[in-house]
Amino acid sequence: MRPYPPVYAAGAAALMVGLDRWAPLAQLWEAWNWLALVPAATGFGLAIWAAVTFRRHHTTAHPFRKADALVISGPFAISRNPIYLGMALVLLGLAIGLGTAAPFLVVPVFMALIGRLIIGDEEAMLTETFGAEYDAYTKRVRRWF
Repeated sequence: MRPYPPVYAAGAAALMVGLDRWAPLAQLWEAWNWLALVPAATGFGLAIWAAVTFRRHHTTAHPFRKADALVISGPFAISRNPIYLGMALVLLGLAIGLGTAAPFLVVPVFMALIGRLIIGDEEAMLTETFGAEYDAYTKRVRRWF
């Protein structure tokens, strides 16, 4: 069984800290720039909002379980994957906070891995479960933002 998405995010964060320490590439600004809180807090808030929205619709946020409802309101009106987008924004905040170039390389890799290893399977399951309704939703709302 594959790890849950927060495990990938934690691994990405650990990699970012390691790159910052041992292979920073370039110092961009002073570490722990307060600007880092903007994407990190936005990402955390977005993920919480999405989890609350799932709960209100009485369906699972678990990536490997069949959904009971197709949620297209709240944060899902702007992103099909607001929890993963939230994780990516938290990682972006960490990269800004670390202040070196190398950690920024991890964010798109995290997004690509989540897309390939998690989102693809979720989308197939949602298509199988909700058919044309999900297909119409994917035409209106982008995967990430």
